[in-house]
Amino acid sequence: MKKDEIDLLYQKYYYSLFLFAFSLTHQKADAEDLVMNTFVKALLSFEDGNLKAVSYTHLRAHETRHD
Repeated sequence: MKKDEIDLLYQKYYYSLFLFAFSLTHQKADAEDLVMNTFVKALLSFEDGNLKAVSYTHLRAHETRHD
């Protein structure tokens, strides 16, 4: 995947992922960090599937580790 493709995907999914992360953390900076970390993990585990779904899976995993 090329850098400009990654940038487009990040821009496309950032806001919805941020809202979900913020609902988990209740802190803007923590939510931003969580989205960035989640996006990197999703990209590393992404093959030919749905990047948004993979990202939400990583966010949900974060939620269960911090309950």
